[in-house]
Amino acid sequence: MRAGERGDQAGPGTRLVGLAGLAGLARRPFFLIFLVLAAIEVLQFLNERSVADVAALAVLVLLGIAAVAERGQLAVLEGARRAEAETFAQILRRLSNSVSPDAIVTAIVDELCAVSGSDHVGVVRRQPDAQSLEATVSSARTGVPRSRTFLSLAELDDPGRRDPLLGETAPDQRIAERIAARLRSDYGLHNTVAAPLRIGGHVEGAIVLARRTDDPWDGRTVRLLEGAATEASSALTRAYTLRDAEVRAAIDALTGLPNRRSLDDYLVLLAKRRRADDHLGILMIDIDKFKDLNDAFGHAIGDHVLREVAQAIAGAVRDGDLPARFGGEEFAVVLRNPGEVAAGEVAERVRRRVAELDFRSVGVGTVTVSVGVAVAAPAEVDPAQVVERADHALLAAKRAGRNRVAVG
Repeated sequence: MRAGERGDQAGPGTRLVGLAGLAGLARRPFFLIFLVLAAIEVLQFLNERSVADVAALAVLVLLGIAAVAERGQLAVLEGARRAEAETFAQILRRLSNSVSPDAIVTAIVDELCAVSGSDHVGVVRRQPDAQSLEATVSSARTGVPRSRTFLSLAELDDPGRRDPLLGETAPDQRIAERIAARLRSDYGLHNTVAAPLRIGGHVEGAIVLARRTDDPWDGRTVRLLEGAATEASSALTRAYTLRDAEVRAAIDALTGLPNRRSLDDYLVLLAKRRRADDHLGILMIDIDKFKDLNDAFGHAIGDHVLREVAQAIAGAVRDGDLPARFGGEEFAVVLRNPGEVAAGEVAERVRRRVAELDFRSVGVGTVTVSVGVAVAAPAEVDPAQVVERADHALLAAKRAGRNRVAVG
């Protein structure tokens, strides 16, 4: 079974409350007219007491009983609708308080497990730039751990052309149903209903409800699922957009390396998490005579040199080390827990890699760098002091003739 398409821009909870209000207004005139007719008929019966008046009064009594019964049923329906609207409001509050995509998925699963009457809730989504779909399936039973697996991106292809049974549904819904079919197969789920997750205008996953019984899914549950999918899509879009902006703010646009702000944040984090026996190494790297190169060949060639040097530095350091552009023609590398010998070896490898770059295609001769090295003893806790020592070592390398490594 599939979730239907939403036909307006109002939220599901807003529509439910609005419909209940209109129903209440419609009942008031009917109630007043009924009272007037009843009063007239009672007076007529008291005056004449004819068979016709008795019959008319009996009809009015029956109508009154039916009206009271209908009013009770409507009150129950309105209560259910108010509860549904409150459920949507609760989901929206959880999503609005969730910043990370993982927190949004957790909020969706928690709320739908609690209110949908399903045995399992599955959230399948594609993370930005990922080459697979991440599927999280949770049981409504407490104490059962969530299961996480990965699906092929081919599940996002529209299966309508290949499957005539799905041809009459909307393309987005066909993809959601295909994902639901995959979860049924992989997890042994039985009766499912699905709604697509749309991120950035494209279907990037689905929310799937499942239960063991064959009973058809009621309209309330389908509306809950559709509303949750719509609001989750918006929340995930905001979260991914915010994360992309944060990544762009932390990366140097020219070289693709982390920038000074990112380096500073990383050093603060290291200062908080360092263990007593950890060492911290810093390399400060400066391109020799870069101003002369820029003046002689222009900024376009200078930018080309900066990019190539940045890549050479990134390729020379170890896994776990952090290279960054410190500013201008200066770079820094944070070495994770090195000894003094290892730090010196990395510095020398950086110097050699840059000296081996070939810039003849742009008319530039050999480009070299000077490197300053500093390693913090375990008792030192302020990374800023280590950066300062490495910077002093860099100045010493330049004063000693450039294209060399100095240890501070």
